[in-house]
Amino acid sequence: MKVLVLALGSDGDINPMVEIARAIKSRGHDVGFVANAYFADKVAAHGLDFIEMGDRASFEAVTADPELWQPRRAFATVWKNLYKYLPGSVDALEKLVVPGKTVMVGTTLAIAGRILQEKAASAKLQAVPLSTVHLSPCCLISRFEPPTGPDFEIPSACPQIFKDIYFNLVDRFLLDGNCRADLNTYRRSLGLAPVKQVFSRWLHSPDQVLCAFPQWFAAPQADWPSPLRFVGFPLYNRSGVESLSAATENFIAAGEAPLVFTAGSAMAHSHSYFALALEAVKKLNRRAIFVSRYKDCLPPLPDFVHHAQYEPFDILFSRAAFVSHHGGIGTSAQALNAAVPQLVAPFAHDQFDNAFRLKKLGVAQSVKADAFSESRAQDFTEKCRILLSAPYQEKAKEAARLMQDQSDAAARAALYVEELERLL
Repeated sequence: MKVLVLALGSDGDINPMVEIARAIKSRGHDVGFVANAYFADKVAAHGLDFIEMGDRASFEAVTADPELWQPRRAFATVWKNLYKYLPGSVDALEKLVVPGKTVMVGTTLAIAGRILQEKAASAKLQAVPLSTVHLSPCCLISRFEPPTGPDFEIPSACPQIFKDIYFNLVDRFLLDGNCRADLNTYRRSLGLAPVKQVFSRWLHSPDQVLCAFPQWFAAPQADWPSPLRFVGFPLYNRSGVESLSAATENFIAAGEAPLVFTAGSAMAHSHSYFALALEAVKKLNRRAIFVSRYKDCLPPLPDFVHHAQYEPFDILFSRAAFVSHHGGIGTSAQALNAAVPQLVAPFAHDQFDNAFRLKKLGVAQSVKADAFSESRAQDFTEKCRILLSAPYQEKAKEAARLMQDQSDAAARAALYVEELERLL
């Protein structure tokens, strides 16, 4: 079976899809990994056939855009860039797909695959089955458990009428309000009927939806799509393949377990976050490691703070006293697996909802870090202090025990993808 894995996003989106692609390939299938050129070396290093969809410059331009990290403008920014390249992506993908012989496996934003699936059906060609892989629960927008936003959380006990109002506002104005007209204009050019509820309903493949997280992290809701399968977190573990850099290893070995801070692989505007982190470690008199590809985001660092551009998180987190991060789902899962408490500083996208779920598990606190102020520095420091306490350490260990069955997540995904062969 020929399988095209369509992965859009940052490292947190690419890494789990690499694991799924490897698992599919290990079962004897012909796998092509379609992603931006920025990830070519990473994908090829895993023995996967890389297929470029977008040049490196376009990826770097998107991640450098500060609007991508503004919570109220982030989705509009994502859609603007997604739509800009959508026609070209569909055309390029169509050349790779052989109807009746190809299965697609795509992340939430792999809308080109969803379009191509419908285009083949409309032309009454042989099927092009698609499995939609949602890496975080926020991608499954439910009126019964609406996603948490930047300014408020919807309690489970909230009356349903208020949940409905919130869901309709998000669905009609934030989501469809930004993308529906554009998408339907393009669909008309292909002879496809208009759609609505684009992100809450349409983008889920009717063939299969895979939840790349466990049920204990997000319970299924009555209005989630079907057929739906849970596979768990496909952890991108590098232990035994990579190791910590010598500088980082030496720093860790020189004293007590450090506090680890990272704002995410694609976050190029984290100046305030790292300024707050530095204030906290000074007041707590703790050693720390700041992980960021963007050195210009860091303040001048004292000797007790080490900077690393990259380290494998599964290895680094296992050596940390606690981890602070942006709330990306991949980073969150690695911290859960490492049995460390988490301080989450969400900026945009699914990060607020992931932070909410981590707090429900009792392993995390959340802070605002999009701007520096004395009050925020005090809050940041106090929550660091709380997370170093015994109750949070114990909760983190309990969560790590729940993670013990996640090692087979990619293999489970591969088995479910094979079910689509019957549709060819």
